[in-house]
Amino acid sequence: MLYGSPDALPRFCTNWEKRRLALGKEERALASRALPLCAIYLLGDRRSDFAPCVESVRAQAALLSLVAETYANKILDREMRAREFEVLSRLVSAVPVRRVQSHENANPAGELCKVIREDLDSLKLPRSAWLDCKRFFTGIPN
Repeated sequence: MLYGSPDALPRFCTNWEKRRLALGKEERALASRALPLCAIYLLGDRRSDFAPCVESVRAQAALLSLVAETYANKILDREMRAREFEVLSRLVSAVPVRRVQSHENANPAGELCKVIREDLDSLKLPRSAWLDCKRFFTGIPN
């Protein structure tokens, strides 16, 4: 969606539809330094009955959503799972978690980025974090 065509990115492997995006290359590098995490946006289902929107997610629901999306979820032992819950619990208590809903036929990149930028503007973030997030979403260099 972000690059306009499913063929814009190479396949993960030949018999899979998944695509990959190498972020280490300079033209696709996201940032040259560590940045504060301003918010976490969970992608909701696309729907045909409303315009793109953002809603806040309660900490408990956010924690469950993040745990469900954990990479290598099936290989965590009891100790690793406990550590994951500890880290994610601290994360959702410190960082706003939001759910983005988009229209199934909307221009995903343009519409969603606009809605997310507007939502970031509405959050009461520390000035330095807000400026870093604003630069990221508007393409202003660091």
